Amino acid sequence: MVSRLKSLRRSNRSRIGRSTSSGKILRIIGIVLALVVLSGGGFWYYWTNRGQAQIEGRVTVTSLNQRVEITRDANGVPKIKAATDLDGYRALGFVHAQDRFFQMDLMRHLGSGRLSEWVGRDGLESDQLFRALQLRRVAEANFNSLSPEAKAAMTAYSQGVNAVILAKKFSFPPEYLLLPSGRPEEWTPVDSLLWGKVMGVFLGSNIRSEIRRARLITNLPETYYKELFPDEAGQDLVTMASLGQNHITPQKLVSDLTRILDRLPKRVASGGASNQWILAAHRTDTGAPIMANDPHLGLAYPGSWYLIQMETPNLRLTGATAPGVPFMVLGRNDSIAWSLTTTQADSQDIFVEKLTANQPGFYDTPDGPKPIRAHDEVIKVRRSQPQTLTVRETRHGTVISNIWPGTQSLVGSDTIMALQSTFLSENDRSYETFFRLATANSWESFRAAVSNFGGPPHNFGYADRNGHIGMITAGQMPIRRSGDGLLPTAGWTGQTDWVGYIPFDKWPSRFNPPSGVLINANNKVIGDDYPYLISKEWFEDYRARRIAEKIASQPRHSLADTIALQNDVESLAAREMLPRLLAAASPTAPISPEADFAKRMLQSWNHRMERERPEPLIFAAWIRHLKLRLFKPVYGIIAVGFGQDKGDLWTPSLSTVARIIARDSVWCGIQPTAAIAPTPTNCDEQINGALEDALAELRHDYGNDPLRWKWGEAHHVKFAHPIFDRIPILRNRLELSLAASGGADTVQFLTYPMLGHSIAEEASPYYSNYGSEYRAVYDLARPMGVRMVAAPGQSGQAWSKYADRLLSHWGWGDLVNYSANTESDRLTEKHVLELIP
Repeated sequence: MVSRLKSLRRSNRSRIGRSTSSGKILRIIGIVLALVVLSGGGFWYYWTNRGQAQIEGRVTVTSLNQRVEITRDANGVPKIKAATDLDGYRALGFVHAQDRFFQMDLMRHLGSGRLSEWVGRDGLESDQLFRALQLRRVAEANFNSLSPEAKAAMTAYSQGVNAVILAKKFSFPPEYLLLPSGRPEEWTPVDSLLWGKVMGVFLGSNIRSEIRRARLITNLPETYYKELFPDEAGQDLVTMASLGQNHITPQKLVSDLTRILDRLPKRVASGGASNQWILAAHRTDTGAPIMANDPHLGLAYPGSWYLIQMETPNLRLTGATAPGVPFMVLGRNDSIAWSLTTTQADSQDIFVEKLTANQPGFYDTPDGPKPIRAHDEVIKVRRSQPQTLTVRETRHGTVISNIWPGTQSLVGSDTIMALQSTFLSENDRSYETFFRLATANSWESFRAAVSNFGGPPHNFGYADRNGHIGMITAGQMPIRRSGDGLLPTAGWTGQTDWVGYIPFDKWPSRFNPPSGVLINANNKVIGDDYPYLISKEWFEDYRARRIAEKIASQPRHSLADTIALQNDVESLAAREMLPRLLAAASPTAPISPEADFAKRMLQSWNHRMERERPEPLIFAAWIRHLKLRLFKPVYGIIAVGFGQDKGDLWTPSLSTVARIIARDSVWCGIQPTAAIAPTPTNCDEQINGALEDALAELRHDYGNDPLRWKWGEAHHVKFAHPIFDRIPILRNRLELSLAASGGADTVQFLTYPMLGHSIAEEASPYYSNYGSEYRAVYDLARPMGVRMVAAPGQSGQAWSKYADRLLSHWGWGDLVNYSANTESDRLTEKHVLELIP
């Protein structure tokens, strides 16, 4: 196993781009080295063993009612056996805190707007955002809306966490040596709810897409804009024009919003992606449904997921939890399995509010002037004076145009801008959904559980041991009086106000389809006749079509087939785009012998993005440089948040580029900006020129022999620690980096920056920062049939043997069998811990 992992690790680590604060890092390095020199091996032993979880023996937990047994297998995955449900939740909180407490505490500080207490002024802009969004206040309201049973479970979980952090013998993880001293605060149920709120910010955010469209519409000729978004109606242009007619010019709006966007944390734009498919009994060789699910999130160490098994009188669960959250997010019980993908729903809007003339502190509404609600938030800052933030609200939500220094000038002019979003709803009962899923045993009880879900809309998959399958889309999705939410709109008119939410019984729902197949890979879930707007920004359908193609290729599928499909790396984009790329002819500029050789290589390629092959690297570089040629001249328009991070840009998707070159679009000709000298050309010349550019880059970076190039040398995944990755001596010791197959459109979704769309990342343009940390296949033919893996490992302790124990399985596409009666396959080492009252 170790040798397999080493063969995946990437040796050339210097190409991974990093942003650090050199002065602070040098100071930290000096402290660390001095301590090592003074204390020698004793300090290193103390550092590396600090905070390690106790996995054997006995521990007293006073909140318990009865004894609990926790067995860990060779991968560090706990199996909890408790005599009561509440003791099971206490034990779950206990193991989460043992293995991942720093991760939990970091999420708590982030969501509460308290990073500055740890890191000083470097955390201030993030804190100002999260304080303005008031996530903690919203989480408190969400807790009050839960059932007494769910509240009791969350309280029991908090008791388990606190049993760890309040223990006299507990030594906190080494991250705390670099942070202000002192015992962390006790855990509360509201802290657990913050995880969902922060994930709502990450997964439900379309702020950048609104700004992107505003920039494009304002600065591009209509012909060019419609080439990028051919299916959008002309109402977008009308919306921007109406702002100018009523009050604010589109140019000023875009300028102001760009200044705001420059300050947003980069991850707010992450979005989400995932795969799920469900096969009915007549489509499998097991005689029962098979479900596959692999949610996609940013890759990091520790990972987002924590595997668990739990047995209590009413619970028998196996699957993925999130550290800090008491309920299983993805997994199965004795009767059913459930899965998730995001819909990319447009569940937030930016409203431009007009300040009332001669009436300070008021803004215009359809019902006359209304006062701006305001209160002050005091943010403690390490090694600096506290900062006071005035949080303002309108009827639409938090005012985002005065959060940060540098945007204050927007306040006191004629307008302010407010964000309305479903993740800020005080009626969100999403945690009730996951509490109820744990005991759901039928389609009806599954629907009842999902009806509570109030986060950004998701697609919930379903399969049960009686042979039924289903899928339902659910969440809190606004109904607008008019408009589609794609652009900032005028708040003073009321024309685009939210007037309600899609009723649960009106969401798309499928149960036992005749085909015996249900698939979602973030593709469009409804037809054009659906009466409500969910999104106009669906993901490309490459993954969904590839899944459907493989499933249709044979009448029945095994578990092995399903696992193989999760690891499928054939690129439909390459298969469909290459004929056009290879056919490009340029009589006025013949291609070089090197480019001709590369084309011949690609002609015989099987379109598989395999890490050991050169063709995927050539194809990816060709597309990248084609995007550079087509869109770099308009960086000033498409660069959203340009001042913060030049790599954080938007460019058209693979399918958009395919459409542009297929129809010899205007984008291949004279660029639509006066800043660039007009250069008449055509798509053939741009395609061939891009190939020459790509080959020049690859020869410079990987040598002159294309047969020796490897996709995995450029396309590597890195699991970065939020603290230690910024300290060179520790980063080099702890780095987890693997060569990877897959790409931006393959079922094995391991994409490069900004979902494969970024064209500006120069240091490491093909490294993967986003993918499926968790993969699972649920076998409904077997009691608790689950095969799963979560990268890089269970423990968040950097020197724990469980920190990356699952990484080799994940890197090779293996799943570990956690079905009932399979313990002998995993318990080559076994550790038993007893928790006693």
